[in-house]
This record gives sequence, structure tokens and C-alpha cells, in this order.
Amino acid sequence: MDALRELDAPDGVRVVVLAAPDDAEERRAVGHDAAKQLVAELAGVRPESVMLDALCSRCGIDHGRPTAYLVSAKDASTAAVSITHTGGFTIVAASIEVDALGIDAELQDTRPDRVAAIDKIAPGRGDPMRRWTRIEAVLKADGRGLRVDPRHVRFLPTLRGSARARIDPPGEESSAAWHVFDLDDPELVVALALP
Repeated sequence: MDALRELDAPDGVRVVVLAAPDDAEERRAVGHDAAKQLVAELAGVRPESVMLDALCSRCGIDHGRPTAYLVSAKDASTAAVSITHTGGFTIVAASIEVDALGIDAELQDTRPDRVAAIDKIAPGRGDPMRRWTRIEAVLKADGRGLRVDPRHVRFLPTLRGSARARIDPPGEESSAAWHVFDLDDPELVVALALP
């Protein structure tokens, strides 16, 4: 794994930024290989011992929330991973200490028309790109992604650089709260959601 850099993340979580190839399949492969490598390093096993499954629970296509499986002769366990792509970057987060996590990123210099579109999809206060990456990270961690209207993600501010969020669709029970962290990066707006 040729990471461009590793971002400071909460204990037990690793986040890396990689250069992303232009080809979508190659980009996907880079993300999956990096996720396996991170899980292997966290668990102290060989990367060949890690399998990645990203089948969508709804349609069965390989675009769902990824889960890493650590397989040995004695047992099997899971690890949480999340992968996102933006611009020429692939960002991967992994942890063997939590059941789920979500990562999202956007370029710091996002085109104004995209910022305006995001602000329309997910209106609110503050920086639209920060708000959007936080929403996407929560929806990815939850596993339903954009099948949930982004306007149903509710935030309660906590410490600077972090927040708590719930998914609160009408007629449904609110989800468990997610902790959302803003990760510093010179080129990207990055958010990480953890249980």
C-alpha cells in the first residue's frame, strides 16, 4: 500500500489517503487492497488472511458497506472498513475495535456548482462540504447510504471538530447515535463516523 499520508484519527482507527487511478475498477481495487492491508496491520496478520465483502444487502451487487473478515484455521472475526473516492484520491478507514464506521471526503477546492447542489440536497448551517461529508460518513456507517434522505441525519454539536448524529426518518425509530470526527487534511474535507 503506497499511502500518500495517514490522517490523525481516534484511537483504534487508521485512515489513509492514497492516489486513486482514473479507471473506476482500478480505483475500487486500490481501495479494497488498502482496506485489507490496514486490517491486517491492525490485527497483526498477513493480508492474505483478510477477505473483503461489499455485497449490497438489498440488491446483491458489490457496492454495499464493506466488511473485512479475518480468517484463520482456528476462528474468524470481522473488522469495520469504509472506503471513499474523491478527485484523484482514495480514502480508507479501518478498525478491529468497532462494528461499523463510515468515512467520506470531498476536495477542499470543490467547484461552486457542486457546493450549491450539495447545499440544496442537505440544507443547513455552516460549511456545506463539512456538513455533507459528515452526513455521508454517518449514512455509510449506518449501512443504508443514500437510501436514507440526507435531511434525516440530525446533528447535536459537541466538541470542536466533532459532533454526534442520529438518523431520524419520519415514522421510524431514531438510530443509535454516531460520533462524527472532522479529520484534518491539506487537500480534503474528511469526516469519520463511529458508534
